[in-house]
Amino acid sequence: YSISATEDHLIKTIDAEGNYVDKKLKDIDIAKDFVCLKLGSNIFPKKEYMFEEFNVDKCTNYKHMVLPKSLNVDLARFLGLFISEGSIQKIKDRTKYSSFSCSLSANVDGGEFIHAAFSLFKRLFKNRLTTMFISENRTVFSYNSVLFCEWVMSLFDDVYVKNKDIHIPDCIKQSPRQIQVEFIKWLFEGDGTHKAICNGCRIEYSSKSERLVQELQLMLLNLGILSTIRFESRKGYLGERYFTLHIVGKDSYDLFMSEIGFVTYYKTTHCKYSTDISNISSYYLPNQHDLLNKIKEEYYKTTNKCYSGY
Repeated sequence: YSISATEDHLIKTIDAEGNYVDKKLKDIDIAKDFVCLKLGSNIFPKKEYMFEEFNVDKCTNYKHMVLPKSLNVDLARFLGLFISEGSIQKIKDRTKYSSFSCSLSANVDGGEFIHAAFSLFKRLFKNRLTTMFISENRTVFSYNSVLFCEWVMSLFDDVYVKNKDIHIPDCIKQSPRQIQVEFIKWLFEGDGTHKAICNGCRIEYSSKSERLVQELQLMLLNLGILSTIRFESRKGYLGERYFTLHIVGKDSYDLFMSEIGFVTYYKTTHCKYSTDISNISSYYLPNQHDLLNKIKEEYYKTTNKCYSGY
């Protein structure tokens, strides 16, 4: 998000000491201060996003696909799926990206997501789509086009999709509400999970990219959905940190399911079943560590009791 205002305009922030402060725009330190966004602002453009003309030199005589002129629902779905499950490669000894592929498993949902992705790819790529059945439960979709692959990479500023710096394209963030919702739905269907926990249930999304998760959090906040971000290390990924976004609070959980949800019936029904369970309701506030320590110290001065978890 960007803010356009006069330099003396007051902005609600959380400063480095954890205090809520109304700061003039010119005094905000973007390295330390957190700018507050009103929950459920629902700030969305009304017009569809229009792409600029994009061209590359032809490498073969094969006919290029016609690139979309605007960001439609199917393309938003594709970009969500691409971030979670897709990849784009360069053919050996060539300088340009030319091959898109997406590998999906049917272990849990019985192939429901594979069928949904196949329908999406057929609408986008028509008869140039290649489908390979690697095993009974795994299918790989691929599409070869230098123009399309170079264009998609340009939307991500040429950052490789599995890179820790991958982010949500500006075209998504500058699109109407329906486009953003479909993008998030397919993003969560790919890398999102639903987990049972001791006091309820949790919807979460994980990525190696902190920027991606932070941008996703802002998009959800704009829709009225609260979330918190934590990082974790995982077995088998030494040195890699994963950032996990959790939907917090039953209201946000229910709002996510009613306004966004999942692509497949399998995930949707499992999450709807869980909405009757008391959901975790805590969330993270930045820069509160020192303030909480002061409260704890003052508390210990007045009592000899020490409670676990305080």
